[in-house]
Amino acid sequence: MALAACALAGIACRRSAEAPQGSAASASRAEARVDAAPRAAGTRPDAAAAADAEAAASDEDDATTAARLNGLICKRPRCCVTRVMPAGVGADGTRYTVVRVDLLARRRRCAPPQTGEQEDVVDPEAIEANEDGETDNKQRERYRWDLVAERAGKVSWRQPLEIDYWSAGDFGMGGGEDSMSADAAARTITYSREGGSAWRGHETVTVGLDPLRVVQTSTRSWYSMRDNQDDVDWNWDTFAGKAWSATAFCRTNESADADVGDSVTAEVIIPMVTLPAAFVKAGWSTTALGGCAAFVDGGKRGHTIHGDNHAAAGDAEMRVVMSSGGVLFVEVIDNHLVPTASSWVKADHLELWRVLADESSGRSSGCFQPDPNAKALQWGIGVDGQVHKAHGPPASNPTVRVTRTEHVARFRIVLPDEGKGLTVVYSDSDDGARQKRLIATSQLEFGRTWTIGSVTPIGPGRATCVVDGATLRPKVAPLRRDPGLLFRNLPPDFDGNP
Repeated sequence: MALAACALAGIACRRSAEAPQGSAASASRAEARVDAAPRAAGTRPDAAAAADAEAAASDEDDATTAARLNGLICKRPRCCVTRVMPAGVGADGTRYTVVRVDLLARRRRCAPPQTGEQEDVVDPEAIEANEDGETDNKQRERYRWDLVAERAGKVSWRQPLEIDYWSAGDFGMGGGEDSMSADAAARTITYSREGGSAWRGHETVTVGLDPLRVVQTSTRSWYSMRDNQDDVDWNWDTFAGKAWSATAFCRTNESADADVGDSVTAEVIIPMVTLPAAFVKAGWSTTALGGCAAFVDGGKRGHTIHGDNHAAAGDAEMRVVMSSGGVLFVEVIDNHLVPTASSWVKADHLELWRVLADESSGRSSGCFQPDPNAKALQWGIGVDGQVHKAHGPPASNPTVRVTRTEHVARFRIVLPDEGKGLTVVYSDSDDGARQKRLIATSQLEFGRTWTIGSVTPIGPGRATCVVDGATLRPKVAPLRRDPGLLFRNLPPDFDGNP
C-alpha cells in the first residue's frame, strides 16, 4: 500500500522487505531476553572463520535459516521466526542475522517465513481487535525484531532492535509507515518510521555491526498544512552532517494576495566537542583539524555564497570546530594565500557572522516573521590575524591567534559575548584585487539574520576528539548491548543548540 494512501486513510502501513540483500519492516521489544552462549574452544583464525561463515550464509536460503534459528532461539511452542534478513559476517567470523519473531504464535508448527516483497504477517484476530478500538498491548507488542549473532554454529548473543509496529494507533492520526532492512555487504541495519497527524515526522537510523555502533541518523519533520519543514542528517562514521529548514513567511495585509515565499536555512553542522586540553592551549598551531571538524569546500560540502561553486580541487577549503569550552578553531588550506591587499576585504580572510535578536521571535506561530530589531553582526579576520569590525557593527572584537605556513592558516578564536549562532566564511582572493570566491558553513545571505547558522554540542558520552599523530580524529562511543536498547531508545545525537 502506498504511503500516501496510508496517510489519507489514517492507518498503519508496512513496507515490504527484500530477502537476502536488504529488507523491510520494524523491530524489537524491551523485555526480550538476550541469549548468550560461550564461544567454542579451538576456533580457527578469524579470516578462515569469516570465510567459512560467509560460505555458510550464502549457501542457506531464508526458509532454512528461519527453521534453524527458530530451533535455536524459540525455546517454547508459541514462538515463530516470521522473516530473516542476512546482515553480514564480521571480521572474526560472527554471522549476523536480523529476525522477526512472533511471540504469541497460534500454531505449534511455524509457517514458512515471509520473503522478498511479501508483507510481514500480522495475526488477523489482532487486526480485527485493533479495528474494533480495543487496546491490547500483548497483541500490539507481540512481534519484535532481533539481531542474532552466531559464532561457530552457536548463538553468541541476541540483541532486541525494535517493536514491530502494525497497529494504526502506533503511527498517529495521519497514518504512517515503518521499515527494517539489512545490508549484508556493509554489515548494517537500517530502520525508519514515519507518523503523526498535521505535524509529521520521519526518522531513519543505520546501525553498524562490526563493531556495534550508530552509523547514521536522519530526522525530518514537517507541517502538512503549511510550508514548514526541518531536516537534520548526521553520520558518526564520517563525523559530519547538515541541517536544512524552510518556513513560509507570515502573510501581512500587504502580502495577502502575493506569494511571500519561504525563509530557508541550510548549513553544515559545526560540532562543539570536547578537545584535548593541550590542543586547546597550544597544540592547535601544529595540529590539523582532520576528521573532527566540519569540512567546507563549497562544492559537495558546505556552501559557495559567491563565485564558482565548481572550483578546482585544492583551490581553497576550510575546517571548523568549537571546543566544549567555547573556543573556535578554523583551518584554511589554500593553494595561494594572499595575506595583504589594499583593503582587508580584497585579501584572504575569514568572516564570522552572528545574530543579535529577540529569542522569542521566529517560527513559533507556524510561519516565520523576521524580527525587525534583529541585527546581523560581522567580523573580518585576516590570515595575518588582524580583526575588523564590519556589518552591524559589533561592539566588541574576538580574541584571535593565527599561525600560517605557505598554504595553511590556523585560527584560534575566542568569540565575544555578543550575538548568537555562527556562520564562518572564507573569502579567497588569489590576486589581492577581488573576492574570487566565498565558501561558508551556511547558505548565508548578506545581512539576513535567519540565514546565519549555529554550533551543535556533542556530549562527551557520545564522542570526543583525540590527537592522532599531528591530526585530530573523532573518538565515538560504541553501542553496548542491552535488552532495553531499542532503536527508539538510542542516545540522542546532540545535546541541543547553544
